[in-house]
Amino acid sequence: MSQGWLQVKPKPGTMGSNVAGAITVNCLRMMSSPTIPFWHYDTFKETDVRAATKWMIIDRLEQENSQIFSQRVLYDGNKNMYSPEELMLPNGNAGGVFSVPLNYPRKTYTVVIQRVNIIQPVDVKLALMQSGDWDKKQIAINLMNVLLRSYPARLNEITVKGRGFYTKNGSQQTGHGVDFWRGFITSVRPSPSHFIINIDASVIPMYPSSYLTDAVCNYTGRGPGRGPGQLGEVTANTTAAKRLRILILRYIKGLRVLIAHLESSRGPVTKKISDVLWESAASYTFEHEDGTMTVQAYFRKYKNISLKYPDLPILAMIGKNAALPLELLKIVPGQPYRGVLPERVAPNFLTFATQKPQRRLNDLRGSTQLLGLDLLPPTGNLPQRHRSPYLYESGVKVDQTFMQVPARVLPPPALQANQPVSIRDPAQGSWNMTSQRVYRPATVKNLHLILGTAPPGDIQQFTRVVDQMITIWASMGIRCNHQNQQETVITRDQIQDFQGLQGSLNKFYERVKQNKSVGKGNSLVVVFVQDSAKAMRESTKWWGDVWTGIPTQALKVSKLMSQRGLDQYARNVGLKINSKMNTSDGGTPRSGINVYARSLDQTIMRDSPMIVGLDTSHPTPGSQFPTTAAMVYSIDEYATEYRSKVTFQRPRQELISGLKESFMAALQAHSRIEKRSGSFAKRVIVFRDGVSEGQFAQVMEAEVRPILEALKGMSETLGKMGIDHPIPRLTFIVVGKKHHIRFFPQPGSKMADRNDNSVPGTVIDTDITTPEPNLFDFYLQSHGSLLGTSRPAHYSVIYDDSGLSADELEKFSHDLCHVYQIATRSVSVPAPVYYADKLAGRSSIFFHDVFRRNETASTFSDEMTYEDWSNHFDSVRARPENERMYWL
Repeated sequence: MSQGWLQVKPKPGTMGSNVAGAITVNCLRMMSSPTIPFWHYDTFKETDVRAATKWMIIDRLEQENSQIFSQRVLYDGNKNMYSPEELMLPNGNAGGVFSVPLNYPRKTYTVVIQRVNIIQPVDVKLALMQSGDWDKKQIAINLMNVLLRSYPARLNEITVKGRGFYTKNGSQQTGHGVDFWRGFITSVRPSPSHFIINIDASVIPMYPSSYLTDAVCNYTGRGPGRGPGQLGEVTANTTAAKRLRILILRYIKGLRVLIAHLESSRGPVTKKISDVLWESAASYTFEHEDGTMTVQAYFRKYKNISLKYPDLPILAMIGKNAALPLELLKIVPGQPYRGVLPERVAPNFLTFATQKPQRRLNDLRGSTQLLGLDLLPPTGNLPQRHRSPYLYESGVKVDQTFMQVPARVLPPPALQANQPVSIRDPAQGSWNMTSQRVYRPATVKNLHLILGTAPPGDIQQFTRVVDQMITIWASMGIRCNHQNQQETVITRDQIQDFQGLQGSLNKFYERVKQNKSVGKGNSLVVVFVQDSAKAMRESTKWWGDVWTGIPTQALKVSKLMSQRGLDQYARNVGLKINSKMNTSDGGTPRSGINVYARSLDQTIMRDSPMIVGLDTSHPTPGSQFPTTAAMVYSIDEYATEYRSKVTFQRPRQELISGLKESFMAALQAHSRIEKRSGSFAKRVIVFRDGVSEGQFAQVMEAEVRPILEALKGMSETLGKMGIDHPIPRLTFIVVGKKHHIRFFPQPGSKMADRNDNSVPGTVIDTDITTPEPNLFDFYLQSHGSLLGTSRPAHYSVIYDDSGLSADELEKFSHDLCHVYQIATRSVSVPAPVYYADKLAGRSSIFFHDVFRRNETASTFSDEMTYEDWSNHFDSVRARPENERMYWL
């Protein structure tokens, strides 16, 4: 089965050849593939065994059955095993069942081995061919990845997570219950001429190797110095205590710990925490053969242990019956942290992960030793310390010099605001709007200002700064002339708490409803908050985005009152406000527009195209909270103004349901704007975010096919109305952001910016792309760098029935990266992708009313199905998605 559906794969592009050159990419070329066959076996049947434990089981299996495993086997950490020789298994070499005891953890496991097939060297080479069975190619690629990863995965100092390998070397202890480790992500993929090894730097949050009491104190902000006594509040009947209990439970549930007071002949005793009991060792009692006793008394009498914190009301449940004090439990080293990083830790993690290009490249060059890629024969009497026996013995050879790949730099689009001349110099990925007025100004007829925190300094100074900001908005062309009260009515309020916020918002809403001549999209609420005011911000956004449909903007007082850069800050806020509000031109509501691209490809734009962005956002594992699916679609002639649709589906369902109906409605909305010029959409271009290469076939069936049905349905509907309209052509592009290809231009060259990243517009569509004949892909870095090493976006064109060229696809994608309305910089992905991503990520806002009513939201949400969530949302929302870009 093919993985692409292009009738004709376009030839590589040529645009930008006047600024071109070779740049380094973080890929190594495999000079030869395996020269020996491998027998493929299916292994584990147990599904609840950790990956690290599976590695230990396979090692022990080999040790105890050396007559069967006379040569090293390859293992993928899941269920696939590969052997360079046929295994002499009990069941006629076709299969066997083995019992494997482990000392740590203490348990006997059953391993069922079943032969699948034989992978010959020619099968591996077929993965590089432009024709052939896709499934067989994937089997060969999986073998190559297992060959690469088998050496580092079995090193003692390595922690394996997914495709990553991490060590304590260069780690950082934060003192907040989460440490940071460095490592590398690896993968093998086919290219047009060779297999290539993609190696990238990676960082991961890890649990600290400390006693659980210290870790919990640090994680909850009760240490160091404050001690576990500060955790006594956890049992209080308050909202803060409920949140604290949820925080601790999520942190330690499922964690593997060493039990300090237990030791056996087979080593330390390791257990997993199953739950938390909110009682202290001094008060919790259980039945013992000597009668009822407390946990504290038990350890003092039978283990000769005097607890330091007997009154700490937190006991870790081990299994169903054992309740142990935290101070007796030590976290097993090498456990990746689960869940979302706390707000006070996340910035430090970002700083730790940020590396400038040349430092990153140097680290990657050093990773070849960790991966065992020194495959040359040893010289003299020197031992070969960094050679993977798995790669070496299979005949694989690797060029250890990172690849040099030809690249081009696409020109930026001509951007236009409300001036007779274009915006100057967007070539470096940024432009200046200081002297520009927005292209299509919004109108603010009702402005409500709410101060939700004490301002620094006096209130008069705060009022003056706010007035200056509004004046700057007016200078941008936004119609908010507060000097003329008949044009813009401004009201001000100061509140102390959530009740005050709700009262002020609702009072303003009543006033808006009474004035029928002013639309909701021409009213605005600005709430001024302190830095840590996530709940107040989300409450305001829910009120505006879901309940009333009135635009809102939350601003941090600290940034507003900063003595530096008020003009720039106010203009950035003005861009957001103008984009999310409506004009006052009457008729169909239209959004304010800041800039548009004048030079969008005419082959595409003359077809009145509808440009679409699709994305999904998933809940945490185990939650019954629904997956949010977001769709945005353009409605104007510049592919700049968008409307949206949000739906909810089963948790962690990636493929979007109901697209036929969604596209039919979107095409109708698009035609209502375009029909003024007698034109309907003749072309639809979809940018899909969030799916992996392995899901392309599913996307084709579950998403592309329903869209095609919608396009056909539109043509048939118009035909019944007497309008002869051809079926719109469709281009479907998957935009990937989670890949690990990086560009490293030569510092100081024309391909490099001042931070040694590639300049905006750098595109690569050869050498490291797919060999598939019906799939066209390219890597495009459209944005300028701010920190660290820039990540290009990976575009995979999986469907196109109009035969667009590589230049047309690449340039149009690049141009759309310049019309993200709230930025004066080009962004990393096309604007509709960015919009869909922002919209899909607003689930906490969409259901903020539910969470506020029930502070134990994690428990409450588990009692609701995704249908309950969806029905609740439909019952309360005001549907601003039909009128404006409210998510900005």
